[in-house]
Amino acid sequence: MATEPRTIRSVPRVVSACDSCKRRKLKCSGEQPCQRCYAGNVICTYGSTSARIKPLDYIRHLESRVADLEAQLAGPTPRNKEPAAISVGLPDESRQAGSSQTSQGALGAIDTLIGPMDDLLSSFDGSETYHGAFASLNVLRIVRDKCDNLANIITPLSSGSILAEAFSKGTAPSRSEQVMPLVADLPDLAECQRLCYIAIEEALPCHECIDREDFFAQLVKVHAKPREGLDPSDRAFLALVFALLGFAKHFDAENDSTTEAYSNREATLQGLDILRAIVYQVLFLASSCMLSKAYTRLSIGVATALRIGLHVSGPSLGPGLQLPAEQMFRRRQVFSMLYAIDTYIASTLGVPKLFHQVDTDQILPLRDESLKDRGISFARQNPHTPEAESLIGCRILVILGEIHTRRNPFGKGMVLNNNSKTYKLTSQEVASVNAQLTECYESLPPVDQVPPVKRALHAQLAIRHAYAITLMALYRPFLQHLTRKAGDHGFCMEGYAYGSQCITAAMQTIW
Repeated sequence: MATEPRTIRSVPRVVSACDSCKRRKLKCSGEQPCQRCYAGNVICTYGSTSARIKPLDYIRHLESRVADLEAQLAGPTPRNKEPAAISVGLPDESRQAGSSQTSQGALGAIDTLIGPMDDLLSSFDGSETYHGAFASLNVLRIVRDKCDNLANIITPLSSGSILAEAFSKGTAPSRSEQVMPLVADLPDLAECQRLCYIAIEEALPCHECIDREDFFAQLVKVHAKPREGLDPSDRAFLALVFALLGFAKHFDAENDSTTEAYSNREATLQGLDILRAIVYQVLFLASSCMLSKAYTRLSIGVATALRIGLHVSGPSLGPGLQLPAEQMFRRRQVFSMLYAIDTYIASTLGVPKLFHQVDTDQILPLRDESLKDRGISFARQNPHTPEAESLIGCRILVILGEIHTRRNPFGKGMVLNNNSKTYKLTSQEVASVNAQLTECYESLPPVDQVPPVKRALHAQLAIRHAYAITLMALYRPFLQHLTRKAGDHGFCMEGYAYGSQCITAAMQTIW
């Protein structure tokens, strides 16, 4: 019986190719992203010299893929003979043809309690706070509301939202807080209106984002208030007014002399000490449950770090010039702390990470001689030094960042359960990430070998706390499986086990 020949889509010949097509010796379609990279869900580097993958990074990528495949082979075998591909995103018609238990199989996709409609934009104390779908605070809100439903507790407000908002307090200063006095007086009302109009109408074309009628009405009200009568919303509005006045003064030809003070001002010192200060400011705000403020302050640190090139492992200083090894380590040390904090806050709030496309050699606080093995030998030889403790903590948070990236609701790998309108996650993904976490945890020194030093004991507790937080991030989408009975048609043993491990990790953080 003759079979029809397969039609292979022709790929046009291009002068250059992306890294992935070059290494696989395949024809590249010459677009961004190219056809093969898009089909394989691979980052395409075509047309971008800065995004080219270094050979060392590519080797590490292959090692990670091999580890994922080994974890899949070591995992439990499927309970049915259906192809594993059925559970990872084929059309509904293809899934219905297979067994009804395929989606609940060991290699299938497991239903979560998170769906596309679970993003939350709430208003708290006059400010808006966003909680992403897979954010820890969002999961906390959903679980609390489900507990209220099970207990038949009816409240006028969502207790889950109130509980989640408690971690984002301080978004707006209260009246009782001591506020700084205004550094300058406003011009008279007519001059304010004239300058603001110049800024909006003439100095800032193509940047319209102000309700003009509302703005000028509020300007009249705020201008008439005495300084001591200004509330936080008035001060926030004055920040906008002063920004517009600055643009107008800079733009107005009759007031060229007003910019002399700015032109003569020295440039801000962008050193490592400034970034270190931001690191500790962010940590203080986060520990005080002011995550929104911490995220805002962190964005300043990220912008500063990128401007001074901390995200690059070997910045060029010119022909024959190179930074000293100790200075390179200190730069890498500061950047890795910013990267780790960015990962933690992004995972907690469910917002995108601020750092993208950074050199992988910079995300861990390693000296040049330890880059080859990613600091494994150094951590084994010096497990109780501050450098090794910071290294291990950053390694765990790198895994947390991988979880956060994979749980992107807009990613191609996300599968939607059309029955429950929630996302599904594959057990292969959970197993591969859990293998990385287990390897990292088993490399930790036993607690009974920790020196009797307060700092060393505190560091080991902090590392294990970071490990538990990462475990919770991995397993928290499956908590709803704990409330299902074994006879329930939606019961999934893998989901029940994953939800149980999330509870165990939560108890570990408390102990």
